Amino acid sequence: MYIKEMSLRSVSYFLWVVLFLVYFAGCAVTTCPKIEKDGKIYGWEKGVFREDWDDYYACAVSYIEGGLYHEAIWALEKAIYKRDRDQRRARTYGMHVVDDYFPHREKGIVHFHLGEYHKAKDELELSILQQESDKAFHFLDKVRRTIMRLEKQPVSKPAISVTIPNAIKINGQFRSNSDPVVLSGTIEDRQYVSQISLSEQPLFLKCSQQKIDLYEELSLNQGRREINVMAESLSGGVSKKRIILHIDRSGPTVIVTQRDTGSRLIGYLLDESGVSDFYVNGKPVHIRFGTEVPFDIETGGSIDFMVSDMLGNQTKGDLAQSKFSYGANKYLAGRDHISSDALSRFESKEVSIELDGWPDSETVFVENIHLQGKAISGHPIDALTLNGRNILNKPGPVIFFNQSVNLIPGVNEIIISATDRSGRTQRKNIRIDRKIQTIHHPRFRYRLAIHPFENTGERFFNASLAKYFVALDRFRIRRISDQQHPVYKNKPADGLLLGNMNQTGSSVEVIARFIDGKTSEIIHVMDAYSETNDRSDIEKMAKRLSDKALLAFHRIGGKVTGLKVKWKFWESCPDFIVEFNENNELASKTPFILYRENPVYYNPVTGESLGSDTMIISCGCGKGECPEYFSNETPKIGDKVITQ
Repeated sequence: MYIKEMSLRSVSYFLWVVLFLVYFAGCAVTTCPKIEKDGKIYGWEKGVFREDWDDYYACAVSYIEGGLYHEAIWALEKAIYKRDRDQRRARTYGMHVVDDYFPHREKGIVHFHLGEYHKAKDELELSILQQESDKAFHFLDKVRRTIMRLEKQPVSKPAISVTIPNAIKINGQFRSNSDPVVLSGTIEDRQYVSQISLSEQPLFLKCSQQKIDLYEELSLNQGRREINVMAESLSGGVSKKRIILHIDRSGPTVIVTQRDTGSRLIGYLLDESGVSDFYVNGKPVHIRFGTEVPFDIETGGSIDFMVSDMLGNQTKGDLAQSKFSYGANKYLAGRDHISSDALSRFESKEVSIELDGWPDSETVFVENIHLQGKAISGHPIDALTLNGRNILNKPGPVIFFNQSVNLIPGVNEIIISATDRSGRTQRKNIRIDRKIQTIHHPRFRYRLAIHPFENTGERFFNASLAKYFVALDRFRIRRISDQQHPVYKNKPADGLLLGNMNQTGSSVEVIARFIDGKTSEIIHVMDAYSETNDRSDIEKMAKRLSDKALLAFHRIGGKVTGLKVKWKFWESCPDFIVEFNENNELASKTPFILYRENPVYYNPVTGESLGSDTMIISCGCGKGECPEYFSNETPKIGDKVITQ
């Protein structure tokens, strides 16, 4: 009996052991099987398969790499069932994250490879809706092109509708005195606009769209400009539009040619945009519209005049009734309004040039100035030039002008020269020192340390990325080598740029992450994708990343709208409240400058603004607080801010 009882216990024990081993053996068997293809194993190779969403996603990525698309669809559907959202930095458990979780995007790409294009389109559009990525945009364009080709849709050309606001249009050509000049409008195509360029310079497009709103600010100097707009659709249709634009910021030229023995003053009003208004002693004078308008007015003592063109550019001056000297060519010129020095030159038949309110040397904080003045001679002046450019179309002994001059940063040498019919020449030289406002100096810009990207395989990409970021002239760049510590000698970087390159076959995806230098928080992520990995495409990806960075980190201004009104002992209160000019999430995550504008100063004669510098109260500010205040200044309501 005892032996029989022991046998039953042994059998029971044996059965429990068998069940235990079978259970755990079953748990160890993966539901993501390994598959061999072309001598390489694809599937799960990481140990215990926990059947979590990240396990299925990793398995699907492996299947896609091996071209095992049906198996990949199965694994992606399992992952989506457990976590149905494409996102970056998807948390798994604890502090572990999956940097890039894009099951819908990868499923769309797999459908594309399987020839299931409408399914691919749906999945890719859903992925973009949840989390935009360059790779999804790239394959969505491929899907749309393929569908259009299979449906035999006729190639369409984008419709370009652009204009220049605040400009006048004469005979099909635009004229403007704006600075900058705004080019705005829409470009539309039912087959999606994929490329746009202005005068052969491609514009950055995040993705192809059926309608693109165009808004470009162009810094253009005086003169005739030709802007060529080109747009291409996904189907390959190309449209072009040419815009002729005349930048005219100069006022009309007034030429006094004669005064008869009575009280009549005779001359011409010249302007390439067309003279519109003529006022003498505050009263309008009736004139016909045109680019060369004669005038013949009655004078009676002092004459104060103002003439303007169709764009609003003005020229002002004064004349006076007086004795006139009769020249050899029967030209007469007024005298009493001329300074004593110029009058002596006039009487000796020398050429005189006077500028209104401009000394021989001046400092300004603006990009453009207006040189208003007059040239006088006892003989007709045949040539009047500004830095070698002729500004006179008709001779005369008394010439009033108002010319716009574009300035480069630093010292600008300006030479005005007048030559009369007798061959005498007078030159006037002035020096204009154009200063940059302190808040725009490079030393106050966002300090960005660029680290070598991982898995790049060669230095070419890292060198190209640094080159394009430096060319942006937006950040204060420092490249960090593998041996260098990511800090400046005096101050740490405001932000770090880290990234990695993922290569699958011949395709390349680059992920770049901006890291806050103080908190180590990821404040911005951007990417670029290419199906080929040759050097030209690698460089294009580096350029695309720099364009994205400029778009994301453009400088945003604002102002102080409030000051700290009370203390709370349980939490810190900001010193001031800032309101930015646009709702941008990065504006609150990057340091800004707190500053105050100095009083603007003006030309003492014309009243033209010459700009002003700015006084920095503090920099490196954030969330309504600054590390320290300069020169014992504290924030005031109305002070301004701008992101570094």
